Amino acid sequence: MEVAERNRKIKKVLSRVYSNKNIRVKGGRGTSYGWVYVRVFVKKQHRCDRPNNYCKECEAEKQSHKNKIMKILSNEHLLEEIGVYYDDFNVKHREILLSVELL
Repeated sequence: MEVAERNRKIKKVLSRVYSNKNIRVKGGRGTSYGWVYVRVFVKKQHRCDRPNNYCKECEAEKQSHKNKIMKILSNEHLLEEIGVYYDDFNVKHREILLSVELL
C-alpha cells in the first residue's frame, strides 16, 4: 500500500469515531518519508482552568484517546502498514506521531 493511500485509510477509519473535521493526517516528507503524523481534536470531558492541558485528568484523558486510536488502527490492520524502527536499546517503535489536542 502506498503512503498516501495508507494515510487516507487512517483518516477514514478515525473519522468514524472522531468525525472528519477533528482529524488531521499528514505524511512525512524528505528524510521522514513514511512517517505519519496524526492530530486529533477532542472536547474536554471536564472543566480545567490550567493552561496547556496539564492537569492529571487532562493527561489521563489524552492517554485514553491515544490508546483508543492505536487499538482502532490495530483492529483495522493499519498498524502493520506503518513502518518500524529500533532505538539504541533495541526497542521497537512505530513511525507514527500521535497528538491529541483537548479543546
